Amino acid sequence: MSDKPTVPQRRPSISFQEDSPQINKQHTGGGSDRRQSMWQGARKSIYSRRLSQAMSYGSRKSSQDIIYPKIRLQNTYRMEPNEDETFKAHKLEPKLYETLESLLKNRVYDANKCALWSKEISQEILKEAKYQMNSSSPRYKIVAHVIIGEAKNQDIRFGSRCLWDNNLDNVASVVYKNNGLYAVATLFAIYFE
Repeated sequence: MSDKPTVPQRRPSISFQEDSPQINKQHTGGGSDRRQSMWQGARKSIYSRRLSQAMSYGSRKSSQDIIYPKIRLQNTYRMEPNEDETFKAHKLEPKLYETLESLLKNRVYDANKCALWSKEISQEILKEAKYQMNSSSPRYKIVAHVIIGEAKNQDIRFGSRCLWDNNLDNVASVVYKNNGLYAVATLFAIYFE
């Protein structure tokens, strides 16, 4: 017998079954009975998902993602408008009446459509008011309010209360009537300091 000590061999940690389809039967070579991965191809799918996510994050930038610095204007320290920049309701009321007349001239009252009509009319009135006031009074905030009702010889009262500066803020109001309906359009102009 020999005096050399024997080196213990590494035992396989799992016994392979030849008929099992789930177990990977490949060996790395070199004569070792080392245990291999049981699931073939599982890591490849994770790698491809991670790669596609990384590619999609990198390619998201577009011209819309670029943030431009906000333009800041210097303060003018003006607390009230010049005389020619004040809101003049008497100049705007005829245009408001023409807008109401053109939009409601051939319409008959329909309770289901009045909500939609009032939204459309208020948007048109805002457009017309901004067009008329754009160059002359740029610092006014404008609010339009439209009420449409059925005309059956009834009495109706409409009122509004506002907390504002009497010298700078103003209101324009127009009433339109035809055989089937009435409309009240009110335009508030509030000076923005």
